[in-house]
Amino acid sequence: MAHIEKVVKALNSETRRKILRILAEEPKTVKEVAETLRKSYSINLEYRESVFKALERLVEAELVEKHHEKGRGVVYKLKKKEIIVDLTEEEVR
Repeated sequence: MAHIEKVVKALNSETRRKILRILAEEPKTVKEVAETLRKSYSINLEYRESVFKALERLVEAELVEKHHEKGRGVVYKLKKKEIIVDLTEEEVR
């Protein structure tokens, strides 16, 4: 799948877009993202796995990156606060 298609599909979810907003504030773990979704957006995803899958979709689209932090585990952070989708060249910058 082309990179532009991955980005468009990743952004085609309101929950994933809200996760991007959450990560724009600061890097977070899956648990922290789930708690913020519940508290700030009243989105109660029943399983943490749902948040994990949403985050992994954003990683695949290269919108989010993850790394291991001592004492916290895997932490996700926003890769870019702004992207440009060039439809004529079919690329994302």
